[in-house]
Amino acid sequence: MFDSFPWGIVTIGGPILLGLILAYSMFRYRKRDRRLDAQTERATTELYKQTEREAPDGGEPRPR
Repeated sequence: MFDSFPWGIVTIGGPILLGLILAYSMFRYRKRDRRLDAQTERATTELYKQTEREAPDGGEPRPR
């Protein structure tokens, strides 16, 4: 009986903890400032373009 005690906590508590973390992340995502989405997309595109300029063959960028 005592050999299986920690596994019972893991089996029951693990999915509960995972569900709480998922619910928290969904709540945080819903509260985000949507006005920043366009800015984030522009910055990501610029970063991809910069990486492509530094490594046009698709390899690793050259060290500076």
